[in-house]
Amino acid sequence: MARTMTPGTAISLLQAKYRQLPDGFGARFCDEIHSHMWLRYAWRESIEELPPFHLTDGEAYYGPPLLAVPPDYYSLHEAWLVSANYDQHPLKIQANLTPTMATGWPNKIGYDKARGSFVLSPRPSVTAPDWWVTGVYKKNPAKITNNNLNSYTLPWDDVYYEVFRTGVEWKFKEEISRDKDWPLVRQAFYGLLGEMAVAEGVAEGVTQIVPEFGLEYGG
Repeated sequence: MARTMTPGTAISLLQAKYRQLPDGFGARFCDEIHSHMWLRYAWRESIEELPPFHLTDGEAYYGPPLLAVPPDYYSLHEAWLVSANYDQHPLKIQANLTPTMATGWPNKIGYDKARGSFVLSPRPSVTAPDWWVTGVYKKNPAKITNNNLNSYTLPWDDVYYEVFRTGVEWKFKEEISRDKDWPLVRQAFYGLLGEMAVAEGVAEGVTQIVPEFGLEYGG
């Protein structure tokens, strides 16, 4: 199995078929479909271990100037409170978490977009170096632009290139050629994407805590 295909190949095929794609739209469509695919499921390629961060007595927020939140962070999938004895306690992921003034063993974690920080509740009564938090997070998708359209290698095996190609064709038919059958192409894209998720064993999905802003697309 190999990963060799670039977004530019899909655009070349589209232009050969329709010859109507204005300059600049190719990268935009590829970026949008790439993000749709990346964010919809917990692909192995999109998941990374969260760098551990130690606890401070009574401190609820963990972000700058510490490196608790990775620069490529998109969403939190799983998190654990861990001791020096490697006792591991799962943390419940909760959106819009407001910490209480109470202290104890944290049992909830959230993400505060305004602070760029993780939030723990209750506030820790356990501290470094004996206690820390670790977990698993989803990375932000790579940005596809005119500059890397033909050099960026898609993160999935080439066998799934049909999924990406179908998605790009959907966006072309909806926004450029205005074909009446674009909803069918969109349906085909999501059907293929679902089959891909089943084949990769990620169809169930997981809880996510995501930033409270949308992704911007563009070439």
